[in-house]
Amino acid sequence: MITDIPWDLEILKEKPQAEWLNRTETVHSLLYEGEPFEGDRATEVFAYYASPGTLNADPELDQNLPAIILVHGGGGTAFSQWAEKWATNGYAALAMDLKGSRPSGELCLHGGPTMNHPNIFHTMDASKNQHWCYHGVANVIRAHSLIRSFPEVDSNRTAITGISWGGFLTCIVLGLDDRFKAAIPIYGCGYIYKNGPWLTEFGAMKNEHRDQWIKRYDPSQYLGYCNTPVFFVNGTNDFAYLPDIYDQSYRLVKGPRNFRITLDMEHGHEQGWAPKEIEMFVSQYLTGGVPLPVVHCPIVHLGRRLVASVSAETELFSANLHYTTDTTPYSERRWNTVDAEIDDNTIVANVGTDQKCTSILTVRDERGAIVSSQFVFNGHS
Repeated sequence: MITDIPWDLEILKEKPQAEWLNRTETVHSLLYEGEPFEGDRATEVFAYYASPGTLNADPELDQNLPAIILVHGGGGTAFSQWAEKWATNGYAALAMDLKGSRPSGELCLHGGPTMNHPNIFHTMDASKNQHWCYHGVANVIRAHSLIRSFPEVDSNRTAITGISWGGFLTCIVLGLDDRFKAAIPIYGCGYIYKNGPWLTEFGAMKNEHRDQWIKRYDPSQYLGYCNTPVFFVNGTNDFAYLPDIYDQSYRLVKGPRNFRITLDMEHGHEQGWAPKEIEMFVSQYLTGGVPLPVVHCPIVHLGRRLVASVSAETELFSANLHYTTDTTPYSERRWNTVDAEIDDNTIVANVGTDQKCTSILTVRDERGAIVSSQFVFNGHS
């Protein structure tokens, strides 16, 4: 069990106080209780809530629902359309704001810290109640406790997905909250102090504060405690969560893992929640849906072939090897794509790799669902 953490998990797993703001629209809105900020003052967190019943103005539709928590990233807020998207698919969905404000930009009367680099990185000389990461994690777990308390929700069938910084928070939460049955961090990962766009922020810290931040708030400290099935979604050229630290992060997870790492994935909220495979993965664990294929760790044969077995309950239609030999920054690398063979649920790519090569295998099934292998670096998986 994880110890020496800044959060009181017993309190966070209790139902928080909440107040409905609007229950007449198809997507409802509410405030729920957050952590203290600037002293002992409790904060309030804005959130949207949607379900099949709210969308259709028919409470009879809301019985024993699976539920999902939706965590936005930088530049985002509580997105009503994101909650509506999941409710349309039969889920109860709660999307909270993590900037201390409402989607209009209006600050909550008792909001928490705003979401900016000073509050994310440079408050380690202040109490934890001033830290954005502390509030972000706490507010996500409180949202989970809240939605599990709703009478229309099956508390044993919940999932979480987060985008960018929301994926970062999701990776932390997975090491703290074992009540989730499925999780999809999109882009976000750990080890962000090793590589990526925030190196200047860490470089500006005192060594003591940098070490404290890493111990308290980097997802690498928490992913090793995750036994929840996780679907990692990212692009090969993401500017923020780069392949090397992404690979180190997902290797920590002890529970089942699957991947959708693709060449053409842009970084953004709408781009992040768009892949249909996300709902397929959640359905697999919450509603008995047909599982996504799983591409197991590729094996390199004599530096000439990549071979990976695939577990699948659907027919596999096509497979590809994607590789780059560039050594430029990850976001600038050019990738090549070639067809791979499928032989009795085994993918074979007969293309030579070398010591500079980074590769992934992808497979598409009869539904058009795409999943990938994990990264293979320099001929080693």
